[in-house]
Amino acid sequence: NEDAKAGLEFQWDQDSGHRRLKWFQKEKRRKFRNTVYFFLRPNDRKTELLKIKLAIPKSFKSKLDEEKIILCKVRIGGFENRTKCIENIPADIEFKTDESSLRSVNIYPYSPIPLNKDSYAVVQESNVDGLVLASPKEGLVNIPYESFEENFDESVMKYDSTDNDGNYYKWFSALDIEALEKIWGKAGEVPPILLISPYDKLEDRDNSIYPRDEIFIAEPGKTSVTIDLSYFDIIANEDEVDHDGNSLYQAWSKSNGIWNIQHPDTRLDIYIGFEEIIFNDRTIKVNVPDSAAEYPNDNGEITTGLKTGAYLKYTLSKTEDSTKNTLKAHSETSLSGTLNFNSGDNIIILDGQGKNYRGLSGDDTYFVSQLLPNSTKVSITDTEGTNTIQIPTNTYVDKTLFTKNAARLTLQDGREITINSADKFSYNVGGNVTDGTKGTDLTFTEFAATFGVDDVLNSSGAQTGIFADLYII
Repeated sequence: NEDAKAGLEFQWDQDSGHRRLKWFQKEKRRKFRNTVYFFLRPNDRKTELLKIKLAIPKSFKSKLDEEKIILCKVRIGGFENRTKCIENIPADIEFKTDESSLRSVNIYPYSPIPLNKDSYAVVQESNVDGLVLASPKEGLVNIPYESFEENFDESVMKYDSTDNDGNYYKWFSALDIEALEKIWGKAGEVPPILLISPYDKLEDRDNSIYPRDEIFIAEPGKTSVTIDLSYFDIIANEDEVDHDGNSLYQAWSKSNGIWNIQHPDTRLDIYIGFEEIIFNDRTIKVNVPDSAAEYPNDNGEITTGLKTGAYLKYTLSKTEDSTKNTLKAHSETSLSGTLNFNSGDNIIILDGQGKNYRGLSGDDTYFVSQLLPNSTKVSITDTEGTNTIQIPTNTYVDKTLFTKNAARLTLQDGREITINSADKFSYNVGGNVTDGTKGTDLTFTEFAATFGVDDVLNSSGAQTGIFADLYII
């Protein structure tokens, strides 16, 4: 029946010691890229799962990409209902190849997969957004029509064509794809346009002839700001507007701790958390709240973030602190295995001496920095005592991932740190226990908010930090 969906099923390793992999061809189109699910149903699990190992037969020729393999809670469908991931499960993915060239994939969930009635799956995603890299037209990249049918007119940079079999395609040139990815990122990435921090540092204030609007957040030890303007001149000209009716002069408090200062020479600048604002002819003392709870929005709801007026306790930097050292790894490789520490109050420096760092009942400090060798992946597990993750000045954070009880930090050159039970840790940024530098103490919620993830403890899944490619200082 030409109208029927094509269906095909393979089962690997039929003996009872292995689970069977079922694979369905959902479309009859040639070269259709499928998503492969390895199901873990309730009756497949006799205990909580700490690790999942998949052996890949040599006959499986598809290229495996770590970025396209995920672990999720799944709703298993069939030919009438689609199989669908309903919740991503944060996990580390590791590829291995043994001496006989047999490949395997090891999956380490941040938290054990529970023994319950839910089904889970390891998923090898198809080429994201339907991109097919083998194009019949030189220099072009085909995108099957179906993958964009809901957004057909989303971009004017598309071309249309029908092949000899009557299949309809639209495609983008490689240059178009590159341009779109620079703005919106590759599939699965946080759009680069959202990775720009909205905050500026006082020393980087725009003093050009045509200044831009800026937002400044007070930092520890920098809670006073000097503004080279007359406060009384601004107040005297508050009624002046431009040809669109917009104010030209402002000097007022939006709420406790937030001041809007506008002048034609500076445009609109917002100062958040500064205890003292010094004009040429007046000094204003500001009552800065201690808690985001003191920042209700217009409806009286208590929220966080600049959207509603609260300021971050700590803000990242676009540049290094040139007055401080930048730590570097002393080794090019890291060792495998687990490092178990004693029950005392340990200072645990992550420097590549193991893959898994595990503390006991003491109050431990984990020193996370670029002392780790490049491309090293490590994990921290410590559920006893009062423990701290410390990240020193000039540590470059490439990206972050948060769930309500775990975090993954990716530092410069692919250094990846997974923190299990991250909600149980406190965080110290900019400090250094080895030289006595104090730094700023943050809760898990405040730490996640630093990277643009709000209300992390009520998060229903994994969230990638909005603020990335920035320095801890």
